[in-house]
Amino acid sequence: MTRSLKITARFPLGVYLGHKPDGSADTLPDPARLHAALLNSAAQGTHAVQGEQGLEPSETSLKALMWLEENQPDGIEIPEYMPVYKDARRFMHREVAQAKKKRQTEKRTISEGTAVSGKIGWVWNQVPDNIADTVEQLCDDVPYLGESTSVAILAPGDVNPNLNLDLQGSPLESGGTMLRVPAIGRTNALLEMYRNNNPRKFPTVASDKPKEEEKPENLPVTHECLTQVKYSTPEPMYPEVPWSRVILLEIEGEELPPEEHVALCVALHRAIIAGIGYGASSFFTGKYPRGAEVPANRLAFHYIPAHYIQHLGIKNSVIAIMIPENTSPEDLIQLGRSLNAVPYLWGRTFGKRKVYFGGQIINAHEFWPAVQLGYRRLWKPLTAIVPETRPVKKKDGGARWTLADSGLLSIAYVWRDKFNTAARGEQRYLELRNQVEEQSDAQVYQARTIHTRPTAYVHKVPPNVMPQPWRGVLSLGNLTNDRTIIALGQSRHLGAGLLVPYDVPEEEFIYLQQAYKERKNDQ
Repeated sequence: MTRSLKITARFPLGVYLGHKPDGSADTLPDPARLHAALLNSAAQGTHAVQGEQGLEPSETSLKALMWLEENQPDGIEIPEYMPVYKDARRFMHREVAQAKKKRQTEKRTISEGTAVSGKIGWVWNQVPDNIADTVEQLCDDVPYLGESTSVAILAPGDVNPNLNLDLQGSPLESGGTMLRVPAIGRTNALLEMYRNNNPRKFPTVASDKPKEEEKPENLPVTHECLTQVKYSTPEPMYPEVPWSRVILLEIEGEELPPEEHVALCVALHRAIIAGIGYGASSFFTGKYPRGAEVPANRLAFHYIPAHYIQHLGIKNSVIAIMIPENTSPEDLIQLGRSLNAVPYLWGRTFGKRKVYFGGQIINAHEFWPAVQLGYRRLWKPLTAIVPETRPVKKKDGGARWTLADSGLLSIAYVWRDKFNTAARGEQRYLELRNQVEEQSDAQVYQARTIHTRPTAYVHKVPPNVMPQPWRGVLSLGNLTNDRTIIALGQSRHLGAGLLVPYDVPEEEFIYLQQAYKERKNDQ
């Protein structure tokens, strides 16, 4: 029978200390160092047996250690870490022992160590039960990893790998991390080195007398039967999202009020099309030939004030250009060229603004900062969300159409490929709303209409639809992760409807959900 083997190492002092063969600081303990520590435990700990030359590993321990030689960890969990002393390697002059001559010193490297924020973990997915049991038992007698001052506590525990074994990866390829691992014969090589350094026969009195000059000698270390394998960071699994990348154009000047965002984004959109000139594709214009398949989401532009993006290391406000997932290379090249031709933007209300590309291209899945522990990520529009349709008429005694219903329908329009129906007209709106609510668990809380300058949040709307921009709080359910950049509504491509994080404590989230259910039951 087999099972998974998970070993964790905690450092009570918060620091790992170790050196590489060349004397430089070791960042973190690799599988080869773990194997050596387990062998030391097997030879000198409670599971050691009496041999001809003293304590030695049992056959059971040797079998487990040799199994580790042939099987590298399938995954490794590495915590956040940083060097204790960043600036440079430091040295000290340490006194060297001698018999008759006067005091002598030599230069020694000071071991600074690596500060670790949590545990280090190793996991093997399929391990024979007896092997796993033995390794877990050996962990009990491991006092340290690295130097003797690098106190460690080894024990079985949960491991969430962020490095995975990549046997197909090449050390000549970029990416990944090469780590030392024990190879076949490593256990015997370490045992042979120990026996050679610690002979059974004690020296004679004459041979043990101090010499004319005597310095402490470091015992030799063997590097036999070691190899390196590649560990790679697993690719994160993201849900499908409307926009995959974000180009950030920095914009100088004072922060714009929400009523000016659409005007600024429209100005940039027009400047890009003008820079391209005749022949701009539908990707830029948003106009498609009759009969052509129109995507659910196009190139989108959104103004974001500076305080929302401080985590990205940007000091100025920006215009975020959101790129759809399946954008052609040709359109991307054309977009890059056109951006260089837009040094300024002009507008009647916001004046003349300098814009420039600072090289920031962000993964849309990782745009916003992570949510803090104990909080739940909700969303609110930075400006307002503009419904795509007029309110649906109340039919057959059904509940009246609300702003929350418009919000759910806007979500369906963004994820149009996920939610679809053959119905037409208002029946289509109802079915799409129901699909979003039932399948994604998305919800809209505290929706309210904006009455001040509602047309400022609209670029173009159908002639039979009265603009009704609104604000509120939304949950996107299982449609996206907590860091993805999303925009909703009729003006989501040009400055309105951008969702920004609105984090609430868990207890407040529970209250909002309860209130939402009660309101639905009253309808």
